[in-house]
Amino acid sequence: MKSTILLFLLVFTSVALFAQNGIGFQGIARDPQGNAIANQTISVKFSIGTFNETQNIATDNFGVFSATIGSVNTTAFGNLVFANITDNLKVEVDGTTIYDDKFNTVPYAKASENGVPSGTIVPFAGPKSNIPVGWVYCDGTSYATTGMYGKLYNSIGFSWGNDGGKFRVPDLRGYFLRGIADGTTVDPDRAARTAKYAGGNTADNVGSYQADNFASHNHTGNTSTDGAHIHPIGVRGFATNGAQGADGSGDDPNIYTKSAGNHSHTLNINNNGGSETRPENAGVIFIIKI
Repeated sequence: MKSTILLFLLVFTSVALFAQNGIGFQGIARDPQGNAIANQTISVKFSIGTFNETQNIATDNFGVFSATIGSVNTTAFGNLVFANITDNLKVEVDGTTIYDDKFNTVPYAKASENGVPSGTIVPFAGPKSNIPVGWVYCDGTSYATTGMYGKLYNSIGFSWGNDGGKFRVPDLRGYFLRGIADGTTVDPDRAARTAKYAGGNTADNVGSYQADNFASHNHTGNTSTDGAHIHPIGVRGFATNGAQGADGSGDDPNIYTKSAGNHSHTLNINNNGGSETRPENAGVIFIIKI
């Protein structure tokens, strides 16, 4: 086994890169005489507690190499909780340990990411083109259950749909969110909740959908009454004394309709309103943490 000296740097290029893909690592491989090990492939093993992965990495003309810790064993890396981690970062090159020490500032970005659990849904006030790294749009898109979306799959599973083995994120376009009844009677129609996409949850479960509706009700109305009464009828062509008027017209005030008794009339209420029932609202998009 050849002896190798490695001068290395932990390079944290950006919070976004770290949070989504891993820890950026860059080093310079040198031999015992201090000469750069240029244009060769070295085997580098990274370990953090029970997590470990080995990467075969090519050096450049100056012996410099770069790696992203967590890019190979993505699932195990995604399950690391840096907010509580006490393990060292251990780096072995071609079987020789060249670093085994505590983290410095790098884990704080990862700890911040762990503060927002995968599967968390939040409203976002910008356009979907500005969705931050580490989040995806809640538009029903399906994703692979492994790789960079594996952690989200582990959190929500196929609750929102199963697209041929890929899991769907919630489709919240145009929807309000409602907590499931979880066995209570707050949602009286909970058993009738449906899945928007095939394979999604139904009934009183996360991932189910419910159409808009009105609670059953009726309207009442009435007209005022005026007691029993009669209406006079004027008979055309006769004056009050029975003689015809000069113009051939006249009314006999002694002719009346028959009384119908005290009564009321049916009142018809016309439809009014828009195409849906809704409160005042403002438009946002919903995004979910991967």
